[in-house]
Amino acid sequence: MIKNTSADIKWGTKINSKLSRVVSYCARKETALDLGCGLGANSRFLAEKYFNVTSVDYDKTLLSDFKNSLPNDIAEKINFIDADIKDFVPTKQYDLIIALFVLHFFKIETVKNIIDKMKYSLRSGGIIFISVFGNQDEEYHNLIHKGLQSGKNEVYSRKLNKTFHYFEKNEIKYLFKGYEFIEYEEYKKTDFHPPIGNHTHFIIDVVVKKM
Repeated sequence: MIKNTSADIKWGTKINSKLSRVVSYCARKETALDLGCGLGANSRFLAEKYFNVTSVDYDKTLLSDFKNSLPNDIAEKINFIDADIKDFVPTKQYDLIIALFVLHFFKIETVKNIIDKMKYSLRSGGIIFISVFGNQDEEYHNLIHKGLQSGKNEVYSRKLNKTFHYFEKNEIKYLFKGYEFIEYEEYKKTDFHPPIGNHTHFIIDVVVKKM
């Protein structure tokens, strides 16, 4: 299904509208991992729902601001990890892993490595929830027109000096082959931020369960 919606998530300032429903799919609600937590709205929500949460982000300032915004009883339930998610190696098993609007900031080889680590650290019956930009994204095609395509479904950002990967529908399903697909949705989301201004993203949301 494809639908239009307004932007509701930016740098972890707001709780993902699907997260409460995703939590309901978890057979156990003990441990959660938030990859690319930003300012931590999703992590805080999970901690308030009785998970012990590992929150990972490479931005020390965002992570510090997130930690300092929490009451002590919630902060005690969160393990703050200052690391790039591509380098982070989980050392425990999780009932829920989320990676929202972060995986498309890497080459596909790196994405596969991150997802392999997610799978390895997910308990049987556990849930993974990801949101990524799809290859029908407006900015992806704008970058292609500028001659910045660097590979299949990939473009190079001069500003960030890195390669982005925009996902195909079947690619997502291949990456989670052997997992039960609980939700799959494609939709457009309008956004606004400088220097781009108004623009539209094409999003793919996936919720899968480890059998």
